[in-house]
Amino acid sequence: GSRRYLPVWRKAAELGFTVTVLADGGCGINQFPTMAGYCDHYVEYNSLLPWTAAMVHVASFVGGAVFEQIPELRVVFLDGGADVVYPFMWRMDKPWRGVRNQVPWIEKHPTEYLADHVRFCVQRAEGAALSAPSLTSLAAELTVYGSRFPHWDAITPAEARAGLDADAADRL
Repeated sequence: GSRRYLPVWRKAAELGFTVTVLADGGCGINQFPTMAGYCDHYVEYNSLLPWTAAMVHVASFVGGAVFEQIPELRVVFLDGGADVVYPFMWRMDKPWRGVRNQVPWIEKHPTEYLADHVRFCVQRAEGAALSAPSLTSLAAELTVYGSRFPHWDAITPAEARAGLDADAADRL
């Protein structure tokens, strides 16, 4: 949502590109991926991917009014996040009306930007959350298939659809 990136987002939207965001800390010049520094174990890193790669960016895109300024912009987060986005966005929605004077450019509840602008690739780790009755319709609306091949946790289309109701499986 930083203004310095607006020309990039505008050009992507103008060209009809979907912006993809991948959590990858491999270049050696990145900031610490967590407030506690680098993760010591893969289980920590993999569990934090949706937070570090997606939620921080979603908050920035919404808070910086990127989706208001570029209504045709679409963003896909390649490391999942559909299972954690609604609790996270609830935290943005809750104070929104009370702080409107600080963010008058956010024209609607922050969660309302998701359907038009944001998608998350399915992750093996999200299977249980995506098939939970309370989240199925919400998370499945924002989830798209991405295999993650050649990673060890790659997921087949059949595995991604397992446990989803017919409508959610068809959307995926």
